[in-house]
Amino acid sequence: MTDGNRPRNQYHITKKGLADLENWMEQPIDLSHQRDEMQLKLFVGGHKNKPTVIKLIENFRTQQNDRLQILESELAEILPSVPSGILPEQFEWLEPQGTDESTRKRAVQEQALIFQLSIRQGMLKAPARITWCDEASALLKNPSFFAFIGRFFSRLPLCSYRIRARLYRNGKYYRYP
Repeated sequence: MTDGNRPRNQYHITKKGLADLENWMEQPIDLSHQRDEMQLKLFVGGHKNKPTVIKLIENFRTQQNDRLQILESELAEILPSVPSGILPEQFEWLEPQGTDESTRKRAVQEQALIFQLSIRQGMLKAPARITWCDEASALLKNPSFFAFIGRFFSRLPLCSYRIRARLYRNGKYYRYP
């Protein structure tokens, strides 16, 4: 199949591949095998010089911010597909082939909704990572901040991200009264 002058390969899943996919989807998520390159770099190379680690964190923050903007754009493009059943051109690869119009529309709506949920998951992770970058940079640039933030965070439940984010405003941390 060609798209203009550009050749395009189309791949199809085999029956065995589909069965393996269905089996894999039924398995629980194995949290012990998640890959986090940033965490690995800090763990393995975090003892290196502090400016290198700070630069790594700042670059990671920029990447997360850029990723969030891309995800917001993709979400805006896919949202109309849920009610309409019509995919934007860049998402046509999601569209089912060889079905009647009403079945195709329902399948597109369901797939668009699932894709929307996937995008939304990424959108919720990015701000938490950005907040972590801000905290890590502040800590590395001002080690005396560690004593304050350590005492404060030790009193917070793990889910208090909103409270933690409120501590950081306009590029600096505020003292807890």
